[in-house]
Amino acid sequence: MNNATALQQALAPKSDQLNSDELLIGNIIIVISKVSINLGSEQKIIINYHNDNGKPWKPSKGMGRVLTMILGGDPDKWIGETVELYRDEMVSFGKDKNCGGIRIAGM
Repeated sequence: MNNATALQQALAPKSDQLNSDELLIGNIIIVISKVSINLGSEQKIIINYHNDNGKPWKPSKGMGRVLTMILGGDPDKWIGETVELYRDEMVSFGKDKNCGGIRIAGM
């Protein structure tokens, strides 16, 4: 393993999902491969995408609404769709203000 790869691994956020810190260097484009709905958890929408390395995107309710408006109300039909994601520095999470979050740039 070279030093650049080792550094990326050392700085990677510990998380079971795509994290906004992983978008600090730029937007990413994902292709949806699976959508799961888990009504019993806080993050109800789980979107797997090609090459997600076991770290799915779990969009906020607001981003879930955007997906529904554009792609329709049947998440099974979202599979194969392309979504561009970016880090929005102004996103707040609970009491944490401007901590950064993931938003949709385009589809």
